[in-house]
Amino acid sequence: MSAPQSTTATTKKSRKNTRKNGGQLRDTIDQAQDAKAREKILQARVALVLNHGFFGNLAMRLKLINGDAWLNTAATDGLTFYYNTEFVNKLDVGEMMFLFCHELLHAAYDHVGRTTRSHDHQLANIAMDYVVNADLIRHSLGKKINPCLFEKKYEGWSWEQVYDDLYEKAEKISLDDLLEQMRSEEHTSELQSRLHLVC
Repeated sequence: MSAPQSTTATTKKSRKNTRKNGGQLRDTIDQAQDAKAREKILQARVALVLNHGFFGNLAMRLKLINGDAWLNTAATDGLTFYYNTEFVNKLDVGEMMFLFCHELLHAAYDHVGRTTRSHDHQLANIAMDYVVNADLIRHSLGKKINPCLFEKKYEGWSWEQVYDDLYEKAEKISLDDLLEQMRSEEHTSELQSRLHLVC
């Protein structure tokens, strides 16, 4: 089957990627690249069905939605698999299997439902990723995507336990100090490379 010609839905400019390893945010969908990504997703789903039936069954049930306009990597709400075309096209089939299982475990572990307003959202997401990735690596589900949030010590931990451990180690700053740093362009790259929690 030949790939469709490259077309776009709108003519707005691409937005800059905000994640080191993700794909660019785009207001347009390149149909040829999207078809290539969907083919890779299909290959990963079939490989999961053949090699890890439970995950394959779950993966086959998810509706696929292109998220190029708002998503750098991938996400799920438990019913839909949202993906960034450029990110998916950077992965091989084994890494795509890992990505599918990663998103499926977030849903299976009810990570969103277990988050409260008292949790720092960014730190909670990091803690959840440590837990999910530890399980995927321990059970050899796909090929690990690098870079990957993984520490062997977090195997078997709940995300709440990992969150507490990370929170104790995180640099804490006051809201006034954070706002001052945000006003200073000199500290922009420093802010992006350090984990801060407002206390």
